[in-house]
Amino acid sequence: MKLFRSFLVLLVAIAACAAGALVVAARSVDPRAWRVAIDVWALNHGLVSVQDGDWHFLKLEAGRYGPKALDDLRRHGATDEVRIAADYVARYYVTAHDMCGDTSCGQETDMHQFQRVPFGSFVQRDLLPGQMVPHDFVIDTANATGGLWCGTPEKPDGCTLRMQDFDGDGQLEVYVERQRRDQSAMDREIYIYARGGDGWRRTQRVAFTDRDAQTFAQRPFALEPGGMDIIRINGGDFHFMSQPGYSFGRATDPHPPQRGFLKVLSAALPQVSVVYPKGASLPRGLAAALSSGTVGFAPRAGNPPLPNPFAGNGPPAIAYPQAPLCVRPSDCRAIVADLDHDGRDEVIVIADPSPGADFPPFRATLLKNDGRTWHVVANVDLCKEIVPDLARATIVIHPSRWRSIRLGRNIYPIGENPYCDNGLGGLE
Repeated sequence: MKLFRSFLVLLVAIAACAAGALVVAARSVDPRAWRVAIDVWALNHGLVSVQDGDWHFLKLEAGRYGPKALDDLRRHGATDEVRIAADYVARYYVTAHDMCGDTSCGQETDMHQFQRVPFGSFVQRDLLPGQMVPHDFVIDTANATGGLWCGTPEKPDGCTLRMQDFDGDGQLEVYVERQRRDQSAMDREIYIYARGGDGWRRTQRVAFTDRDAQTFAQRPFALEPGGMDIIRINGGDFHFMSQPGYSFGRATDPHPPQRGFLKVLSAALPQVSVVYPKGASLPRGLAAALSSGTVGFAPRAGNPPLPNPFAGNGPPAIAYPQAPLCVRPSDCRAIVADLDHDGRDEVIVIADPSPGADFPPFRATLLKNDGRTWHVVANVDLCKEIVPDLARATIVIHPSRWRSIRLGRNIYPIGENPYCDNGLGGLE
């Protein structure tokens, strides 16, 4: 039966060739080019179903012609089903001998079982008058939700799709709101999708504190100018920004060892080299503030946060960023820049917890002066696969593309950091 089907496809493809459908393949003497052209033509003209297409050949045996064909089918396939299947094969198709995590996959992908219902087609929608979800968003995100889970068509789970322009370019982004079920300090989150040269992709995620999430109903979001500038290191964009709910002024650190780390940093500071801008000096008074213990720690608190249901009847737990640990000055570097354009330089101290090793990542700590007091504001992991050597890194500072969301008294900057292969990554 399979032989007969292949023979039928070949006959149809020959006819198509006579009609000019295989002009590109005709320029090549490589038989793989001809077979790829035949398979693509047959899929696009319905002679072969998505389930019966020879995806194994296109993904694994067609050489350089295969990826190009899959990309063409993903972008320009004749039907949504073909586009979604080609995208899935390009991303996930595996054989029994491929590695799925730390173990072999055990079996090859069975496309006869392929049934894909894009989440964008079944989640609840709440659109303003005149708004319409682009059809290519539904198709482009069918296999790549960006870590978002919205249940199944039979049982959707807590997601609502909306649209708003978050970067001020006049084009609407699509965002999906999701209510978290883990009773954590961040009760709701939104996933923002933007259209780029490779179609629609999830670009940002923003989480909201409990108290602000209760006033979540205002639509569209009130937006304000973007937060701190972005630091691009070797092409990777890292956001050093105050987290929502941070309160400057009276914050103290409940962990005395952190104060000791600041004194260690104070002693090491004169020998810490500034990697950006080259030749710059650290702000005057920083070393004295670190040594005196007057540096504050910006608490990650809500407005205020709701009581933690797992913490009994006591006050809700408040987390703090960690002080940089520079035991040896040679293991630390610094960046000095006015990231929020308030006329005062911020300092980013970058420590290497394991010099010479790929793991763990560099730990970068933002120190900010509010005009009276220095504060430890945020920790960010700098992935060593992106930044293997700080001394030789290419560093560029540029404005954030995104505006900030205001809910109540809190401002939520839109920004997400790369996740490291050998670490937790992201903003803490």
